[in-house]
Formats: sequence, structure tokens, C-alpha cells
Amino acid sequence: MSDLRPFGFAALLTAVLLAVPATAQKKGGTAPPPDPAIAYVNSGYLQVMNADGSNVRSLAYLYGWQGGHAAWSPDGMQLAFAGNPGGGSGEGLYVIQRDGTGLHRIVTLVDGESGRPAWSPVPTADGKHKIAFRKSLPGNPGWWELHLVNPDGSGLVQLLDTEMVNEADASWSPDATRLVVPTSDSVDCLVLTLGLDAGGALVVTSTRSIITVCPSGIGSASGGVR
Repeated sequence: MSDLRPFGFAALLTAVLLAVPATAQKKGGTAPPPDPAIAYVNSGYLQVMNADGSNVRSLAYLYGWQGGHAAWSPDGMQLAFAGNPGGGSGEGLYVIQRDGTGLHRIVTLVDGESGRPAWSPVPTADGKHKIAFRKSLPGNPGWWELHLVNPDGSGLVQLLDTEMVNEADASWSPDATRLVVPTSDSVDCLVLTLGLDAGGALVVTSTRSIITVCPSGIGSASGGVR
């Protein structure tokens, strides 16, 4: 299976959804088997479909969350997303199997926070896959800081503490040693290099600011393809 890549152009995803009927079938009238390749948020539902537009299925309802921003796991078997699939006080960052089973919350988020997850394409220096996401801090809901968490919910860590600057949607390098993080001024991009500290914990070892316009669409799509 090919590596997963964030689907960075929401407009293109919209075009795909409009151009390919949900009931599309192969020639001869035989529907292809379920093989979800595209994940997206539609009218509050986290949905998946085959690459040809067939087999549209709803996995979870997000209860008013507009920024579900699904991210595929590298093996294409799971999705991470932010939402409130249980209603009530169930806001959080969730992981679900691509067939809709195994839904579980890995990080609790309060109303107004935005997960926008990005799954590392390979394990990081500590030997574990990570999900990068933005999370507002207690008492300061209007500002987001970049966090990492293991897919099972362990190892939650805040990577940055940039006062009065929002970190936007992070994108991983193919080897998972760096993260590119657009900031709230839409001009600077931070390039974070990750490594292990003396205790074996994953930390930011260097931060570099790129004084340029950040590439449009980095990690900003509300869905993904694999």
C-alpha cells in the first residue's frame, strides 16, 4: 500500500465529490468491494468512499463540529479526527477503524478547540507513530498550541508554547524527523526538528522560522486520501 498523504486542497476534494456519483459502479453493473480511499466531513458526518466514488459510508456524526479534519493512519486502516460523536460532553480527538468499528477517544478537547490531526508517516525517533494536532490551553481557548500524542492516547506532550501566536495545521516530513507548522500570521512557517532528550523522550531539538508565505493548503484539508 502506498504511503498516505494529507489531501491539501479542499477545493479539489469538493470537485471530486461533485464530479463522481456516490452510486458509481464498474462496467457490467458489478459494484466494487468496499475499499475506502477518501475520508471527508460532509454535513457534520465523517464519511469514507472508494476512489471511484462508490461505497459512501458514514462512520460518525460530529455533533456540530465543522472541522472534523480526518487523517488516515499510515496503514490505511484507521482514521483520526476531532469531533463529538457521542454528543454531550464527548468532545475530543478520536481514532476509529475504517469500517466504523473501534471508536475511542484519545484526547479530551473542550468546545471550540480544534484537533486537525496529522499522523506521522513512519515511527518517530522513539519508535512510535505520533499524531500531531493543535489544542488550546486551559484559560486561553482562542490560542492553539501544537501537541503530539501516541495513537493509543498515551504520551501526550505540548511541543510549542508560542505566546499570542497560533500554530496551524502541522505537516510531517516523510521520515517523521521534522514538522512544518504554519503560524497565525500566515507568513512565517516554523520548521521543527524532533529528536530524543537524555531520558529518551521525543522533543523539539531545533526550531527554524521560514520568512516566506507558507505553502497554501499545508495540512488544511477537512479530509484525506490514501
